Amino acid sequence: MRLQRPHLLLATLLLWGCSDDNGGADTGLPDVGVTDTLPDKGDQGPQPDAPITSEFCGQLVDTTGANVAGGDVIVCNDVECNTGTADGSGAVCVQVIKLGDYLFHATEREAAGKHLGDVMFPVALSAAEVGTKVDLGTVTMPLLGAKVKLDPQSGGTLDLGGGAKLTVPAGATVLPPLSTEADVAFAALDTAMLHSKLVAALPGGKSPQAAFVIVPVGVSFTTPISFELPGPSALAVGTVLEIYRVHNETGKLELKGEAKVDSSDKLVNEAGKGLSALGVLVLVEK
Repeated sequence: MRLQRPHLLLATLLLWGCSDDNGGADTGLPDVGVTDTLPDKGDQGPQPDAPITSEFCGQLVDTTGANVAGGDVIVCNDVECNTGTADGSGAVCVQVIKLGDYLFHATEREAAGKHLGDVMFPVALSAAEVGTKVDLGTVTMPLLGAKVKLDPQSGGTLDLGGGAKLTVPAGATVLPPLSTEADVAFAALDTAMLHSKLVAALPGGKSPQAAFVIVPVGVSFTTPISFELPGPSALAVGTVLEIYRVHNETGKLELKGEAKVDSSDKLVNEAGKGLSALGVLVLVEK
């Protein structure tokens, strides 16, 4: 019988107290060394199975088709986030363990003279994909325009270039709270370059009519702000679009405003229905 560690200690003390060196009593017990009763190092009994890892893999490129070497990716579910960094060819894999829904997020990046915007879309790991590499294909990161300072205390109109303007009221409440000015930048996205996972998540199977990235992602306003954005020329004047934002923690699509095509093919907000958050924005017909 192998002794477990508490019983082993008791037996050792009894033997020590009855040994020849402590009064010469003959216990009649065999002389058992402590090391003789320890279990073998490898004898630890049944062990739980090691978790089976899976991977979400993609190829990061910018809108010119150039590989994004060193780009950072975060993959999150509702419990934890895992990270990965693209190699010299722009290839990246991020390990996950649990089944279910995730956010795939290629984060804003400034390198090699380029300022690239975030890419976010929902992904899911199914039982059939456990232990495999899930190939997400090409992930296209947009080239952002020039940075413009946002001071929520003074507010004002931000001309982001490319036909995009945001009007922030003075003293606007920004969440998370900004302790200093924020750098805001904008990019219009070719809807053909949106990841298929994002398009598939649009409500009602609708097709994207326009898409934009406005950084920093995750910034929201308690009072919707006015905006002017470049509109698709194919839509009739007066067409109303719903603005969905990819949530920067869950990957879920959230309705964050409405836009209307005006007479100059621009997208503007209707009264009281401005933009309430920055981030990856996709617009569909209402």
